[in-house]
Amino acid sequence: MSKKEKKSKKQKKKELEEKRRLEEELLRQQQEEERKRQEELEQQRREEEERQRLLREKRRKEELLRLDKESEEDSDLVEKRQSDLQRLVCEQSQQREWKNHLKCDPLPDITNVRELNDFVTQWKEYDVYQEIDALRNNVTNKKFHVTQMKYFMQDIENGYKLLHNLQTVIFGAIQQNDTEHAQNATRKYIEMVEIGQQKIDALTIKCLNDDYFTSAAVAGMKEDGDAIDSCSQRHIQFGLWASPMSNAFKDSKIEFAHPLCIKIELPKTVAMKAKMPLACRATYSVHHAFIQYNCSTEYESVGPVLNVQLLKLPAPPRDVFGINGATSTEESSRSWLVQNVNNDEQETLKPWEYAIADDVDQKSAETVHITYKLPSYIVVCDTEQISMGWWHERTQQWKSSDFKDIAYDKQQRVLSFTTCHLAPLCLVQPRGIWYEYVDWKLTPSGVERCTLSLSTRCKLEFVIEIIGGQCKLLQPDIPELKHIHRQLLKPHQLLSVLRWSGINLCASIARNQSTRCLQKNAEIESFAHLEISNVAAVFQTSMSKWNRSVHNASTQAEAEADAYESGDVIIFRVRKPLSPNEEADLLQSAEQQNDANAQDAENKDGTHDIRDKINDAEMWHTVMINAEKCTFIDCNEKSTEINLNTPAHELSHKTLLRCLTAYCTEDDLRDLENTSFRFKETVRRMLNLLNPLRV
Repeated sequence: MSKKEKKSKKQKKKELEEKRRLEEELLRQQQEEERKRQEELEQQRREEEERQRLLREKRRKEELLRLDKESEEDSDLVEKRQSDLQRLVCEQSQQREWKNHLKCDPLPDITNVRELNDFVTQWKEYDVYQEIDALRNNVTNKKFHVTQMKYFMQDIENGYKLLHNLQTVIFGAIQQNDTEHAQNATRKYIEMVEIGQQKIDALTIKCLNDDYFTSAAVAGMKEDGDAIDSCSQRHIQFGLWASPMSNAFKDSKIEFAHPLCIKIELPKTVAMKAKMPLACRATYSVHHAFIQYNCSTEYESVGPVLNVQLLKLPAPPRDVFGINGATSTEESSRSWLVQNVNNDEQETLKPWEYAIADDVDQKSAETVHITYKLPSYIVVCDTEQISMGWWHERTQQWKSSDFKDIAYDKQQRVLSFTTCHLAPLCLVQPRGIWYEYVDWKLTPSGVERCTLSLSTRCKLEFVIEIIGGQCKLLQPDIPELKHIHRQLLKPHQLLSVLRWSGINLCASIARNQSTRCLQKNAEIESFAHLEISNVAAVFQTSMSKWNRSVHNASTQAEAEADAYESGDVIIFRVRKPLSPNEEADLLQSAEQQNDANAQDAENKDGTHDIRDKINDAEMWHTVMINAEKCTFIDCNEKSTEINLNTPAHELSHKTLLRCLTAYCTEDDLRDLENTSFRFKETVRRMLNLLNPLRV
């Protein structure tokens, strides 16, 4: 190769620089093109967002106009409903008054505030010696004798009878969303319970100052030195025992006879510590205010409350002059002094402190063994794991600590336990175990008939049939509820009776609710109950899992729904009831799917979860109700995330009935139009009591 053909280093360097420049220029051109492309895409995105925003605003304006127009069109229906409601309330009030007249019930009409206040005042000031003919001859000295106990207990029972009716009034106010009336009735209920307790304390003082019980103080080591008596009424039972506590070598056993049926065993350490005569009072009260007092979100009471207290026994009457050496003049003055000493009765109860510590050392704990019989109407949720509670006065809640040797005889319904706390005692259960529904479903079952199914955490299925203006309990069919099984009752009457059996299906009756209950907006919840009741004659409604998960809404859904808080949105499902053939086909399809995926679909107990697959069928419509509208939303139980947007082929409306009109046949529309207001109002009241939309 010649020297001319060879490139110098400068030429090579220059060529490399030129090549690099060209590459950089090309890169800059590519970057510029990419930048322009991104700018165009961003511009397109902004334009699309603006277009979507304008479209949403347009749809929103159209929606608001449509909702306003529907509100105006429905104004006559709202007014008609208010007049129908007033007419129904007036009619039911007249029927109640007539029934009370036919029964010749001496109790006042507790819906009348003046009559109720008059009764409470008269009951509080009631003087047994003035009112009972058999005691009027003692009106001058009012000397009490233990045989007169029954008259005082009848006086207490007269007030407690009214408490039973007053509890029903509280449920009645809740079913009509009358918060003020419910609060007033609750305050009056608590006031009457406190008056009843004052009367029980007064009776206890009279009994302890009677010779029959004070004689136990000087009985010494006599085997029959203990004094015991009891008196029972339907709603309150009272027992009193007194002992010299002179034998410190054996346990003291107290057994109150039928119908009180309470056995108390005090360890011998009580006599060793006391060194003085003691009394023991046991009361068993069906009506109590612990439901309203209870601040705890952990436990609630089941059935009557047993209260056992140890009291100091008053000293017996004494002769200030002794037995011998008194002249006739001295005898007259002595009789006057003895009479005054005898009349100097103990005016207040003096508890003897035993087993009252909040924190207990199990090694040196003060204990009492108690056995009593549960009433036949009390439902025990789990007989294998009985929970007892003692009332902690300072914190106003039930506590389940410091109980041992708890045993329950299901056949005899006898409950026994050892406790370290002498305080109000009661069978307790986790709060919300009944009204935290696992599932619920409202299904039409005939002309003005529908069936409400409730699955509870207690694994007990409740089936309530609503017929016209009444309802009846179909399930569970158990001995404890045989007195109301298939009996026609009003919704508030049924739930009130269930509450006294230990089944609390109404979350609003207590001071606090379970922490698992959703805090829904009260007005929206009430409106949702109204809308469901308006279509209950034709459409089936059920629980949706998205009602609890609504706060997990996607960004798009939140934008569409104006970022509603979870309490302001209620979600449930609705559909036309399946025909028997459709149910059979759906069941067969679910069984085939389970057979094909047996390993994945098998439950822990070895059964296949067919019901859940049926419930997740595509024919369900998911409905959202908020403060301004009812609408279908674009998700179902099989969706992986919630979407609060209205489907493209649907429109939001002011009422649920308008949303469902497109799915109604002429027969359906006629049935909905002909459904009586009484039936719809009964469904609404039942939903107000049960609050199924809080799960």
